[in-house]
Amino acid sequence: FGIFGSATVKRGRDPIVILGCVVSVIAYFLVFLNLPNGSPLGETGPEDTAFIESNKYLAIVTSFLLGFSDSCFNTQVFSILGGTFKEQSSSAFAIFKFMQSLSCSIAFWYSPKTPLYWQLLVAVILDVVGTFCFCKVEWKRSKEIQAATEDNSCGIPEEMKAEN
Repeated sequence: FGIFGSATVKRGRDPIVILGCVVSVIAYFLVFLNLPNGSPLGETGPEDTAFIESNKYLAIVTSFLLGFSDSCFNTQVFSILGGTFKEQSSSAFAIFKFMQSLSCSIAFWYSPKTPLYWQLLVAVILDVVGTFCFCKVEWKRSKEIQAATEDNSCGIPEEMKAEN
């Protein structure tokens, strides 16, 4: 996130990914409230009701929240891939895009056969697992960078270390 550049450098990428996870879980909950369970399976009739009366404005807000959360996740994933795999960035991005496309094709296959509430459950579980895995990788990478740049000189000037 360019507008939070200095904060991202200071605090890392994980707060942005966690924000994206929280926003997407809120959006999934709004979908759960706003749309009937049978809505992905075909036309819904008056007997198919959601927990609240379906509202097109709430659906638009939910769409915005999902887009925002997706941008939170994607920008940080691209950033960590580019930083971690500097020498093999094209391979890293190719594997990422392959896995993303494979996941989309699987979802495309099961979505017309699965009720909405089950789809939302799968999305929430994978969202939380993905955020946890991202944070784990980010924390491990942060420790590795910190260890590599750690000063073990005990206050001895560089000139004195060179003499010994």
